[in-house]
Amino acid sequence: MSRISVGMGMMAALALTACAAESTGPTGLEDVAMTTAAALVAVDGVQQDLDLMAVHEKAEPNFTVTFLDAAGNTQAKHDSLTTASIRTHSVLDHEGTREHFTATIHRESDMTVSGLVGRETQRTFNGTSAGKVTRSSTTDAGVTRSFMMTESEKVTNVVRSVDHAANPWPLSGSITRTHKVTLQGPNGEKTKDVTTVVTFNGTQNATLTVNGVPHDVDLADRKGALPFRRK
Repeated sequence: MSRISVGMGMMAALALTACAAESTGPTGLEDVAMTTAAALVAVDGVQQDLDLMAVHEKAEPNFTVTFLDAAGNTQAKHDSLTTASIRTHSVLDHEGTREHFTATIHRESDMTVSGLVGRETQRTFNGTSAGKVTRSSTTDAGVTRSFMMTESEKVTNVVRSVDHAANPWPLSGSITRTHKVTLQGPNGEKTKDVTTVVTFNGTQNATLTVNGVPHDVDLADRKGALPFRRK
């Protein structure tokens, strides 16, 4: 069974939402646990998106690519002079793992890459995805909680330099994800909606907004227990 595990001290310190910050006892901790789990899944999703953006010209298992000219006609292969956009479809199943965090994640996404005509220096990404986290649980001081999570995502005008070596991080744009988190624990079943927005600025340190509360997020941190902190 996969686990989303968030330590008691870390959850208490996060206070990701106003109501969680004002609550005490198990209800407050459960609220923060659900919000934190959604935020961690959101960061995992954005890091997956960035990986996909780097391989969008080559078909791979569970990853299909369609090339289009300026008129929207399908092309058999990429042409550096006439290909205007690329559409991709991907299906990803993986284990999202961090310190204190492991989750089985399924995602399916569609992306359009534009700005390819002529001598290009940047490309723009737009798209949507949907996913779910299943059979997950957290244990805090002997208390077991199980999560089920569904998510939907919108990628909006994410601009990336063609020269990834010089500019590895998105220059601008955002990725918005809505999560419906269901927690089953000693106090029964609880459901919470969480909206996360990652806004890019050309560096690895983007802004992660969680239900309206801004955080700094390190896009390069793939193993740490908590890759974000409240501003």
